[in-house]
Amino acid sequence: MRKAAWFALTALVAVGWLSAASPVWAAPAHGTISISNQSVGTGSIKCSGPYTVDSNNGWSVSSITLYAYPQAGGAQSSQGATFGGGNWGPTTISGLTSGVKYTVYAQMIIMNGANSQTINSATTTLTPN
Repeated sequence: MRKAAWFALTALVAVGWLSAASPVWAAPAHGTISISNQSVGTGSIKCSGPYTVDSNNGWSVSSITLYAYPQAGGAQSSQGATFGGGNWGPTTISGLTSGVKYTVYAQMIIMNGANSQTINSATTTLTPN
């Protein structure tokens, strides 16, 4: 009985040590999105770019949205993007304040049956004219 208790305690300590030493696990991304073309107009921004999706394993694009957040605070603006063939946009967000810096990124939602992933591009800063 003592031997069994010692083995059980040793196993618990080993599992606890391994759990504490292991990094947090995150699901691998099944796609990428980026902004490769950008321009500004009077009170507007326009962006487009490429995306990839792991279609060989059943993933497909559900939606792509372009977001703009004023860096000084305030309400976000967004616009749904057209997509196909590995490219999205060009997508324009209008009604922005001229001269204000906006943090801009594209967000792609992909699906595989009932499973979904949200993938964001890197951010960029744009200032409408």
